[in-house]
Amino acid sequence: MRAHDGTIRRECLKELGTKLVHIDPYFNHTGAFMGGKCLAPRPGTDTALALSVAHTWIVEELYDKEFVEKRMADFGEWKDYLLGSGDVPKTPEWQEAITGIPAREALTLAREWGTKPTYLSPEGFPGLGGACRCSHGTEWTRAMVCLMAMQSLGKPGVNFGGAPGRNASRHAHGFRNLQEQLVPRRYPAPGYKPCRMFYRYGGFNMGTMPDSHRYARMYRAVYLEFVVNQSIWFEGEVEFADIILSACTSFERWEISEVGHCGGYVEENYLQNNYRMFLLQQKCIEPLGGPKSDYQIFLDIACRLNLGLQYSVASTELDWAKRIFEATDLPDERSREEFLRKGYHVLPPLEEGMRDPVAYNWHYDDKPRDVPEVAPLASDYTRDYSRGFQTQSGKFEFAYDSLRNFDPDHPDRPVVCKYICPIEGRETTEKYAKSPP
Repeated sequence: MRAHDGTIRRECLKELGTKLVHIDPYFNHTGAFMGGKCLAPRPGTDTALALSVAHTWIVEELYDKEFVEKRMADFGEWKDYLLGSGDVPKTPEWQEAITGIPAREALTLAREWGTKPTYLSPEGFPGLGGACRCSHGTEWTRAMVCLMAMQSLGKPGVNFGGAPGRNASRHAHGFRNLQEQLVPRRYPAPGYKPCRMFYRYGGFNMGTMPDSHRYARMYRAVYLEFVVNQSIWFEGEVEFADIILSACTSFERWEISEVGHCGGYVEENYLQNNYRMFLLQQKCIEPLGGPKSDYQIFLDIACRLNLGLQYSVASTELDWAKRIFEATDLPDERSREEFLRKGYHVLPPLEEGMRDPVAYNWHYDDKPRDVPEVAPLASDYTRDYSRGFQTQSGKFEFAYDSLRNFDPDHPDRPVVCKYICPIEGRETTEKYAKSPP
C-alpha cells in the first residue's frame, strides 16, 4: 500500500464495497487495511497463476472472443500453449503444484475476474515492481497485459492502475525503439575501449535487478581500475568502491520538486496521481556525520576542475530552488515568500473537459492515441502515426512477430508469454535441496 493519494483511493474503494483480491507472497499492508481475499503464490511463480486464469477463460469462454479475433494478433498461438499443445495444459491444478495456491481458489479468481469489469493494479509501477524483479520476471508483466487484452483492454471498467500507458506499451513495442531491443550487445562496443573509471551515483542494481553476480563480476573486471560511489547508505554496491562520497538525506538539503516526478528517469510519471503538487523540500538540520549534498559534492569536484562558476552560476541550493520557482507559473498563484513559508502548492484541478482521457479507451474505440506516450517514434508505426500499437503488425500481439523474426527459439525470451521456472525456485531441485526455506 502506498501512502498519499493511493491510500485515499483505496479508502474510496472500501467505502464503495468494491470486491478486492490481493495477490502477494506476503500479507502486506494493503491486504490488512482493505480486507478481501488474499492469495499468496510462492515468490517468482506469479506467472503460473496468471496463465491458469487465461486457461480457464478460454475453456469456459469468459473472454471477449470477437474483440480479440478482430483487433488483436496471434492469439491462437498463445491459446495453443495454454491448452497444452506439445506440453501440459495450464490448468488451475497445474498452477497449484507451482504456486501453492489451491486450484479451487485459482478457478474462483478466474471466474470472478472473467464475469465482471475488473480493474487491475499490478503493483505501484508495472514492469518495475517486485514481481518483475526475479528471473524471467518480464513474463509476469507480459501475462498481466495479455489478461487485460483478453478482456478488451480499454473497455469501460477494464484497465490498469499504477502507471497506465506503460505496461501494454512495453508489451506491444518495447520501452524504446523496437529494433534496438533486438540488437546483440557486446562490451566494449566495436571501436571503443573499456571503461577504466566508474562513478556510481544514485540507485543500486544489486538490490533490484536479477543475476546480481554479473555486477560483482563487473566491479572485479581487470580493466575497471577505479570506482567512486556517491551514496547515503553503506549498502550493496557501495562496498565495491575505492572512494565513497557520503551524501545527505533529503532532510539535510534544500530542493524543489513535484510529487511523483522522476525527472528524466520516467517521463510524465506524475500522471499516476490525481493531482499535481509542487513542494519546497526544506532543509531541517545540518548534515550529520560529515556528508554533503549531491549538489555540493558536484560543485566541489567542478571547482577542482576550474569549472565551479560554470556549474553553480554563483547559486546555492536554495538560490536554485528560488530560480526554478520563478521560472514556472507558480508566481502567478502565490508569492515566493508564501511558498517558502508554506512549503507546497497544489495545482487546482482542470475543468472536466480539459482533463486527460482514460488510458486505452482510444484502443477499445479504435481511435488515434490520445494519451501521453513514453517514447513516440513514428518509424515504429506500421499504420498511421499514433494509431494502433508500435508493433510490426500494428496490433496488440499475443506472439511477438519481432521475436519470431529475430530469434524464435531463445529459451529466455519466448515468442509467446510462458511460465519459466525461477533459476533458484522449488523446481530447481538441486539448489532447492541445498537451501530449503
